[in-house]
Amino acid sequence: MPVDGTDFLRLAEGIINDDNEISFRCSMSRAYYGAFHIARKLLDLDEYTSHEKVIAAVKSDNWTLGTKLEDLFKKRKHADYRLSWTNFDKPVAYYHIQECKDVIRKIKKLYTKID
Repeated sequence: MPVDGTDFLRLAEGIINDDNEISFRCSMSRAYYGAFHIARKLLDLDEYTSHEKVIAAVKSDNWTLGTKLEDLFKKRKHADYRLSWTNFDKPVAYYHIQECKDVIRKIKKLYTKID
């Protein structure tokens, strides 16, 4: 069965409870990907569309929301690639997940058309 953005977010919320740095980093990464995939799908962009193009598309419709998605993208990259940084703890990861959930809610509101 195919996965979607909500599956990434659900995984992020689960692995944060493993209470170790790699789990915190992974939860931040997965939460961002939840927001990214939901935005990409609602924008009706194909699955090969880059992060930068999805962010630019959101920015073109709502600058503040697109900038927030871009900030979450940067934080995801720090969690995945800045291994020397040690400030990835549970409160940081939890806050990041909440930010992703807020962005998802706003993206859904912006792009879901109710007839």
